[in-house]
Amino acid sequence: MDKNDDHLYNIDMSRFAMPVRVKRAERTYCSPSWHWINPVPLFDGYLFWLILDGKGKLRTETAEYELSRGACFLMHMWEHIEGTHDPKHTLVVPWIHFECTGGSPRLIDHPLEHRRVGNVTFISELAERAIRHLRDGNKADADHWMRSILLEIARQDKRPVGGNDPWIKNIDELCLRMQESPSQAMNIAGLAREYRCTPDHLIRVFKRITGTTPVDYLVRVRTERAKDMLLYSSQSIEEIALALGYADIYSFSRQIKERTGVPPSVYRRSGAATRRKPASDSPCLSSIPGGILPSLRIPPR
Repeated sequence: MDKNDDHLYNIDMSRFAMPVRVKRAERTYCSPSWHWINPVPLFDGYLFWLILDGKGKLRTETAEYELSRGACFLMHMWEHIEGTHDPKHTLVVPWIHFECTGGSPRLIDHPLEHRRVGNVTFISELAERAIRHLRDGNKADADHWMRSILLEIARQDKRPVGGNDPWIKNIDELCLRMQESPSQAMNIAGLAREYRCTPDHLIRVFKRITGTTPVDYLVRVRTERAKDMLLYSSQSIEEIALALGYADIYSFSRQIKERTGVPPSVYRRSGAATRRKPASDSPCLSSIPGGILPSLRIPPR
């Protein structure tokens, strides 16, 4: 497992022993023409969805749901499902197709297929780790993070209505700001004034909700963005460092090596040879009619 992952989610996983196996996973940016129909019985198992952005509708065999940020699903892949969205507000969806491996693939402790989660960013971070580990070939770690997602969903499902921590929304918004503007410098004192608390209180609350400090969270966001840019953009390493708010290429290179184990140049070279997979192995199943999320596009970096 990534040496920094344990800072995100320190829980006793022995409390959640149900074995799961992640089969496919990705973050998808749906094209304006996106329209999904899950035919029966193309797949078995479950499909985790978390809506990060966009608007739309999802119809299952039991209900119709509005899609917007915070909508979270555990869908039954053996049922008919249909999804559409607003072409002007396209969906952004991290998704994970998984199966239960302890007996029947349809036994699961989460009977609800839909809920609205309060801490969108936290669950999104868990999903990103599952996606990344599966992409890197670390299937056992991907399974671990999928179990973490299920445990967090179970906790939220059991919360009484109106019992959510009022700080969750504030921290979620703060995390989203860091994700959208990773180059912006961190000013804890200024953020504390904005949220009408002391800097120490803000740091304590942020760590309680996310599992890490604001500064460490920003470093992780920058690192994840840098890894994407190193693999998928044509920008030089110096340009990437400046775009992400680093004072110079040396501090950027040092931090990337601390987080990945190799300098940026080595990470770029090693990733270029492995990041492309054959179409038959593509997690978005774009070559299969009625796949999990057809009509996909990855936005230019």
